[in-house]
Amino acid sequence: MSTSTGQTLSAFAWFAILGCGVAAGCGGDDNVAASTTSGAAVDWSEYCDDRAALQCSKFDAFMCMEHETCARALIRDEVEAQILECLRGTCLWESCLAKTSDVPLSNAGEAFFDACVERVSACGLGNDTCYASNLIADAGIGELSA
Repeated sequence: MSTSTGQTLSAFAWFAILGCGVAAGCGGDDNVAASTTSGAAVDWSEYCDDRAALQCSKFDAFMCMEHETCARALIRDEVEAQILECLRGTCLWESCLAKTSDVPLSNAGEAFFDACVERVSACGLGNDTCYASNLIADAGIGELSA
């Protein structure tokens, strides 16, 4: 996935990752704080409050709180804290997601990526959504693959 560095995720991928738009069977633990690389935890309520304070376009703090369990189940553990911590200070989500481009794909992520690029290329569509596969937990990849 070396070409992902210059790619940005489409609005659909962003919605799927942090908005749980595709995860019909969301699971996960409520109010579990993600650990940052410094060892500090990212509290979901504080994350939503900080994003709301930024007054980012189309951000809804109520929906943020409602989607905690689903979003945390969908985002890979390896990138969750990094993304949430970054998003607490900026409305530019593309820059936060770009910081995770060096996280390797899981086997399920690799299979999704290959199939996604093949499908959207055959349909003449852009493949930005395919580049979400390094961010999505394996369980969520199953939902997207359908």
